[in-house]
Amino acid sequence: MIGDPRTDLLRKLAQHLDTGELGHEKFYFGFFNSGPSPRKRSHYQDEPRLRRCNSAGCGLGECPFVFPEWHFNNEEQPVYRDIVSSEISAGIFFDLDRIQYEHLFIPDRQIPYEYGGKTLTKYCTKEELAANIRIFCDFIDKENGK
Repeated sequence: MIGDPRTDLLRKLAQHLDTGELGHEKFYFGFFNSGPSPRKRSHYQDEPRLRRCNSAGCGLGECPFVFPEWHFNNEEQPVYRDIVSSEISAGIFFDLDRIQYEHLFIPDRQIPYEYGGKTLTKYCTKEELAANIRIFCDFIDKENGK
């Protein structure tokens, strides 16, 4: 493990998925950020780091709408600060190892027997992803005596 996963930040993302106004028109666990750009102007378009947002995105694709340190890079991928990879960004920002990253953010890569939750396909809902994130956080916090 890289360290102790930042369950505080993961829970903030889960809350956004459950109750926040999504930055994308649609939640789709199959892509970080994809689809044709929306024709209607979003209030997010006023923020330069969010201007390249397209119409569908996953949980990690919502990070630029939740955390000011995140933005969409020139390839329209969500990244933390100046890191070029979404995977590495998530690993550093949330303090996750690769297996934990895949469990939380990649369809069909969940490990329910290790971290709880359930396997999620690319067609899961944002609420299902949020529930898996919270279950993972509960597991990590319990392991760390929190």
